[in-house]
Amino acid sequence: MHYCCVRWRFPTANDFGSEIIPASAKEFFVKAYLFNDYWEDIGTIRSFFEANLALTAHPPRFSFYEASKPMFTSRRNLPPSKIDNCKDTVMLGADYYETDAEISSLLAEGRVPIGIGENTKIRECIIDKNARIGKNVTIANSEGIQEADRSSEGFYIRSGITVILKNSTIQDGLVI
Repeated sequence: MHYCCVRWRFPTANDFGSEIIPASAKEFFVKAYLFNDYWEDIGTIRSFFEANLALTAHPPRFSFYEASKPMFTSRRNLPPSKIDNCKDTVMLGADYYETDAEISSLLAEGRVPIGIGENTKIRECIIDKNARIGKNVTIANSEGIQEADRSSEGFYIRSGITVILKNSTIQDGLVI
C-alpha cells in the first residue's frame, strides 16, 4: 500500500509496529521483507532524539556517505552537509533563508530572524524547520520536566526532550 493510502486509511496512526502493520494485516494481504541494513524504531520523541544523536558518533552506526549503501527516500537522494566544530549535533536546514538585508530589518524591528541567536545555549532539544530562536536563550530543561505542552509558546517537552516547533519564534532571553 502506498504511503498516501496508509495515511488516508489510518489517519490517527503514528507507529508502524504497534498501529499500522497490525491494522493493515487485518484488512490487506501483507508480506514481510527481510531487511538487514540500518533500522531504528523512532516511535517516541526520546528514541527519535537518540537515533539522530547516534549519528554523531565516530564512526556512526550508519553512514550517509557510503556509496555501496545508498539512502532511498521520497525526497531528493542527497547526503546532508558536513559541518565542523559542533559537538553531538544533528543539524537540518530551513525551508528558506533570509538575506542579510532581511535579517538587519528584522533585528531593527526587534524581531527574531530564522536561526539561533548569539549566546544561546541548547541542550537535549529537537529544533524543527524555520525556527527563530533569539539571543541569550537557554533551552536546557534544567528542572527535568518530562511532559509539557507549551505549543502556544512554540515548544513542548516529551520524555524530557524539548521540541521547538516548526515556524515558531522563541524570544530573546527566554529560559526553557
